[in-house]
Amino acid sequence: RCFKEPFDDEPGYLAAEILETLKRYKPESLIDMHNTSGSGPSFAVAIYEDPQHDALTELFTKRLIVTHLRLGALMEVTEYLCPTVTIECGGRLDESAHQIAWEGLNRYFRLESVLAGQESQESLEVLTNPVRLELKDDCRLRYGEKLSEESDLCLLPSIEQLNSGITVKDTQLGWVATDDLKAVFSSKNSREECVVNELVYIKDGGLFAKRDLKLFMITNNPEIAKMDCLFYAVRDCGSEVVA
Repeated sequence: RCFKEPFDDEPGYLAAEILETLKRYKPESLIDMHNTSGSGPSFAVAIYEDPQHDALTELFTKRLIVTHLRLGALMEVTEYLCPTVTIECGGRLDESAHQIAWEGLNRYFRLESVLAGQESQESLEVLTNPVRLELKDDCRLRYGEKLSEESDLCLLPSIEQLNSGITVKDTQLGWVATDDLKAVFSSKNSREECVVNELVYIKDGGLFAKRDLKLFMITNNPEIAKMDCLFYAVRDCGSEVVA
């Protein structure tokens, strides 16, 4: 799933082979399909927004995230070949995710032109430059109803529910064993500003949302949360979080 060089191991060899195949066949467009580890609604991700990327997105979903982040995704290295979007169909255990994938692929293969766009009564929601709330390497994470002696951060077991809708200001996310946010979290926006204090705050040991936010990619899998991030976030209006 990582298409960054160097391609010097088995996953790297496969990534290089996929890229060479794409160069050879020169597709009209490219869909990179995934599901998320946590339950949540579908969305698309692209590094550009224009009518072609909008059209590809709307074959599957009505939410497009336009990101500045460069993490080695396929779309980052194939845009020079053709319009590319990543489709997150929903949670891996969500039955609706399978339906979204199936219906979207049917539209993709049956339409005469997938880049022209189709008439729709529902407008496309565009979210711009999400930030990642990441954990410091030495943070001990658990999910539950309270901190334990073996944890620095405890998140609510129901936190995945915040993948849908708006997480309103002062919503509790969990508990923290310190009053120093930056000892536990890190987060930077596209301007390289630290925005941890714009996302969360600590009060009486509890961890709360600092403002109204739209959150996504929340997982209750501690290994994924530590290896990747706790969540992605934009402001409730869909714009980037700034300091």
